[in-house]
Amino acid sequence: MHDFIKDDLEAYLEGKDKSVLPESFQAHLEACRECRNKIEQMRDQATVLRALRSKQDFHPDPGFYARVMNRINSQRRASIWAAFLDPMFGSG
Repeated sequence: MHDFIKDDLEAYLEGKDKSVLPESFQAHLEACRECRNKIEQMRDQATVLRALRSKQDFHPDPGFYARVMNRINSQRRASIWAAFLDPMFGSG
């Protein structure tokens, strides 16, 4: 896809009024098969992602994030470099 198309791509895919897009944008899409194909692929991917979206909002139970972080921290291995940060290192 050509770089100058990328600048206005988001507005185009959102379906914004074409008057806010440069005339060169639409003219390029009409002439360039590569850019048209890429945009069509992006639309197809967006359709698939929208279909996969949950129909209801998901809210985790209170404390969920804290439990996840505690588990991550408990499973984290100490780096060999952590020994050098220990205040007892080198004292003696």
